[in-house]
Amino acid sequence: MLLIAVSWLYIFLASTLVGLFIQQQLKLPFQALIIQFLGWFGIGLFATCFAFLFPLNGIFHGVLFSILLYLGFIYQQEFIQLHKHLWKVFKNLKIGFKAFTILVTILILAKCASAPYILDNESYYIQTIKWLNEYGLVPGLGNLHLYLGQTSGWHILQAAFNFNFLYDSFNDLSGYCLLWGNLYAVKLLNDYFKRSSQRVVLFFAALPLTNVLFFSFIAAPSPDIPVYIISWYIFYIVFKDYKNTNTSHLLTISLFIFFLIFIKFTNAFLLILPLYFFILNFNQHKITILPFSVFGFFTLVIIVLKNSIVTGIPLYPTPLFSSFIKLDYQLPAELQQFYYHYTKAFAFKLSPTEYEKLNIWQLFSHWLTLPKLHGFFNKLIIIICFLFPFFIQKIAHKKSSVFLYIIGIIQLLILGVTSPQYRFFLNILFLIIALLSTYFFQNKKLISGLLMIISISLIIQTFFSFSLNKFTNNPYASQSSGFQLTQVLYPHQNSRYSFEYEIKSVENLEYFSPLENNFFWNTGNGPLPTVNKDQIEYFKKGFQYIPQRRGKTIKDGFYSKKIKPE
Repeated sequence: MLLIAVSWLYIFLASTLVGLFIQQQLKLPFQALIIQFLGWFGIGLFATCFAFLFPLNGIFHGVLFSILLYLGFIYQQEFIQLHKHLWKVFKNLKIGFKAFTILVTILILAKCASAPYILDNESYYIQTIKWLNEYGLVPGLGNLHLYLGQTSGWHILQAAFNFNFLYDSFNDLSGYCLLWGNLYAVKLLNDYFKRSSQRVVLFFAALPLTNVLFFSFIAAPSPDIPVYIISWYIFYIVFKDYKNTNTSHLLTISLFIFFLIFIKFTNAFLLILPLYFFILNFNQHKITILPFSVFGFFTLVIIVLKNSIVTGIPLYPTPLFSSFIKLDYQLPAELQQFYYHYTKAFAFKLSPTEYEKLNIWQLFSHWLTLPKLHGFFNKLIIIICFLFPFFIQKIAHKKSSVFLYIIGIIQLLILGVTSPQYRFFLNILFLIIALLSTYFFQNKKLISGLLMIISISLIIQTFFSFSLNKFTNNPYASQSSGFQLTQVLYPHQNSRYSFEYEIKSVENLEYFSPLENNFFWNTGNGPLPTVNKDQIEYFKKGFQYIPQRRGKTIKDGFYSKKIKPE
């Protein structure tokens, strides 16, 4: 826990200096949260470019630290000004908000130091980051394990900030992101309580109400957390400044959307927002065309190059434009199709075969009636989307509310066609909660009471371990992990489990497979390369493909070799 806090201080320093550089060059608002987001985006892009050729290890940090020294010299006055501003904001907080800020900071640190809960962490988060730390971006890595082909920009940023050359258990960047979301929300609440701002600030200030959900994800580098927090802030800017969106607001929104696309390409639909404002008032915003185009094009090039290296498919996991690139390690079309159909059917808790047998209405009915937490959130999102239009007249900013509601519905439809997992829908739910908060949560006593309830819930969630069988049928996610005293200084290892591994081989590939095959995609924190032997056998028998080394070492990458049926 304390080691995590120390690492966050360095991340704050690095993100602030890089963020100041971008903010000053583009003349964006001088605001701590904006500067942090910009810093993460800038370092993420730089780390990706570095990983094209080199691993994200101590040498990377030597280069990054040299850059930070230069930026610190150039922007020392701005850095001091920002630091003084943050201290002033904290001193001006009402005593209750100071207590909440300190409490939520401690609880986030403690939760990050606990055992990670997310199953995806055991299937590919840890391994993705380990590959980046030891080898950088490896050609054809997706042929070894399909999920490794995703290599989210958030995992690249986590690899840049996990300091593996010093310590091997930092895995908590999502917690740092959630902390910043809470800090800004508390600042807005304080302004509202002091009558220095209108109820519009309640849109983002409602964020702490969702901490109970967020806390489940922050002990692992889930890309969902930055998507939730940053998209919430984007929606807040649109909601607040819909009628007065200046060039600074528009460029800020655009950069943050590029960042979200860098994290998850499925966020590309959010480009509707800046394009809408461009069309609405082109003469005012045409000055932003150049920086918008440069950042957008550069981000797209980075994404295409990253995906092309790891899978040979420019916009993986979508197969778009894959026919334009022919590389010896390109993921075979059969495996691409399997991955697409598997993930789509998985959202319905069906096999691909079962999925194909149902029509659209049967799928929708099945999706709505999924058991436990999945079914609850699926029903909730449909109900709340249906009922929200009846409350729009109650909300002060009606036009922006309608606009954001339409954006939410568009995302709902896109996800419904691609991968309707409830955790992908949550930012739509949070958007509507935020809109409703500006009407229902105006009473300050109610806000204080809700924060008290949330605080108590978070304390229980952080320090106690309990069964989650009532919420999930997944046996690997049926138990939460409480904070242990041993984690006050040293955080829990990156994996929830302590697997033992056996050495297996398939032709020229020697790999490590967990002895405990808890689930099909399981890899844990195994040595490189790690892949489940059951997975190897499945694709060998079902598709006649086996992963192979491209060269003498695993650094040269992997390709899928077609074999004759046995």
